[in-house]
Amino acid sequence: MRVVVDTNVFISSLLNTKGNPRKLIDLWRFEKITLCISKDILAEYFAVLGRFGMSEEPEGEEQLQLFQKRYNQFFLVSVPTISAITQDPADNKFVECAVAARATYIVSGDRHLLNLKAFKGIRILPPTEFLKVKLEGSRERGCVLPKRIRGSSPSVPLLRLRKQEARDRHPPLT
Repeated sequence: MRVVVDTNVFISSLLNTKGNPRKLIDLWRFEKITLCISKDILAEYFAVLGRFGMSEEPEGEEQLQLFQKRYNQFFLVSVPTISAITQDPADNKFVECAVAARATYIVSGDRHLLNLKAFKGIRILPPTEFLKVKLEGSRERGCVLPKRIRGSSPSVPLLRLRKQEARDRHPPLT
């Protein structure tokens, strides 16, 4: 499932590691959704991280490394110009990316985007609503989401999780 994540959700995921924005980002980190990003969106992520001094924090640094490695993302170099939001034209970059990537959702806390509700079949939801939709869809398909996303355990950094999974699959020889 392709999803465009607004900068406010991305930044909120770093500020509150137990909130719904973080659970959404964990879906990306655990490869349950594919993050759709354009050059403009990535530039805004980096600019805001820098402005808040979060690029030096462990969580921010980890996210930046995942972006640099293009981890589980659909990166768009060019997108169409769309003027769906007149009140705040800078928000159009999320709609443009979603249309070009053929995303299913835009997840945002921005009222200008949320007021659209949908654009060309792309639903625009706040993190809480998106998680409800994703959880219901996973149950219908018989999938189990990681405990962190369901809300019952703390977040585990991706690299540590990968190492643990590798150890579980290949225990040391004795």
